[in-house]
Amino acid sequence: MNKAPVGLWYIHISALTVAGTGVFARSINLPAYQLIAWRALFASLVLFIFIKLFKKTQKMSIQEWSWIIVLGMATCFHWVTFFHAMQISGVAVGMLSLFTFPVMIVLFEPIINKTAFHKKDLVAAFAVFGGIALMIPELDLDNQTTQGVFWGVISAFVWSFRNIYFKKKLSHLPSDQSMMWQLVVVAILLLPLSSPDVFEVSNNDWFLLVALALFCTALPHTLLLASMKTLSAKTSGLIACLQPVYGTIFAIFILSEAPNWQTVVGGVFIIGASVFESLSVINQSRAR
Repeated sequence: MNKAPVGLWYIHISALTVAGTGVFARSINLPAYQLIAWRALFASLVLFIFIKLFKKTQKMSIQEWSWIIVLGMATCFHWVTFFHAMQISGVAVGMLSLFTFPVMIVLFEPIINKTAFHKKDLVAAFAVFGGIALMIPELDLDNQTTQGVFWGVISAFVWSFRNIYFKKKLSHLPSDQSMMWQLVVVAILLLPLSSPDVFEVSNNDWFLLVALALFCTALPHTLLLASMKTLSAKTSGLIACLQPVYGTIFAIFILSEAPNWQTVVGGVFIIGASVFESLSVINQSRAR
């Protein structure tokens, strides 16, 4: 049995669970870097306990440790800019601007891996880009929406290279082990910057932080890395474009952030591209 469909399950579950990140970012009363620091710490502890109880770790070389550090730093920068974008401009704008990253992956991955471009991937990627463009309102260079899009696109740029190089350098490692150490790097980078005022936040905020770490960090990001063992970075990225659709739905019911018509039409483009990529992978796996 080919493992590609299993990877599809992983990436679709990852997209659904990580989509709740925006709700937590808007609900927890902490600056982005502090929120990310504690999110990373709690999530790494969850993965450490899981690995100790149920799995064995794989010994890593100096080169692999070096890539863990580099990709952990990239994950850190990606998360801080992404959460900042959502906090200043709303869940929809932050998530949608981030999801320019599949276009970047489709364009950059063949260059980095020295492989050929595929027309169907370019069509799917630009369909996603068109959907995202439709969902973003008219921009004013002086308003918070513009700032949110700027930081979201910067976050997308970093995330695209992180995913490409994970696939290239570390996809052979157990995904939970790799994610755990990347989270440790994030925590080490940000916890020294965390203010003591964090301990004065409400019990509800601490509960939300733990939920964010478990259900929107440890679980989905481990599944994302696991999916890239059998799927290309571009396939994972395109299917993950369901996240802003899920995130918008969560925002409607939890934060009362109703979408406009552009959001609805853009969501159709994104879902269409994700379904197209999923069916393509399934057909290829059956052909083998």
